[in-house]
Amino acid sequence: MPWLSSCCCGFSVRTGTRAIAILSLVYSVLGLLMVGTFNIEKDKLLDKPSHNWPNSPSYQGGGNPILPTPEWTFGKETEGMTEEELKEFEKKKRLELIMTVYAVSVSVNFLVSLSLLAGVKLEKRWLLVPWISWNTLSLTVSQMAVFYAPNKVCVLL
Repeated sequence: MPWLSSCCCGFSVRTGTRAIAILSLVYSVLGLLMVGTFNIEKDKLLDKPSHNWPNSPSYQGGGNPILPTPEWTFGKETEGMTEEELKEFEKKKRLELIMTVYAVSVSVNFLVSLSLLAGVKLEKRWLLVPWISWNTLSLTVSQMAVFYAPNKVCVLL
């Protein structure tokens, strides 16, 4: 059975895999820092709009929402709110949901990247499988999101 001995501009497969694992770990750490910063500063970020681009008519679309709507997700916390306050509340909740999903995603990416790095260090090929599976799933979900809702992303925010 032939083995691949070099890749990545002449570097060994082990070196290339180690570089990919380290870059993936760095991405995960930066993503978690971003989510942490958002959670610390979300009151300041969400209360002060900086631009009017999400409210322009070209970004407002009709149709079915991608994320849950207030009719069935929010209960007593929305009672007595005006329509404008309800829209702002809904926008904040959607952004929090997106950031939560992103935090889970980068956390899993961190773990599978550690698995990849451990597989290189311990020379265990099967530790590569979680990384391959996760990246396949991530790419598939990303492409489905792009094909399903190319114009609806801006409506969420």
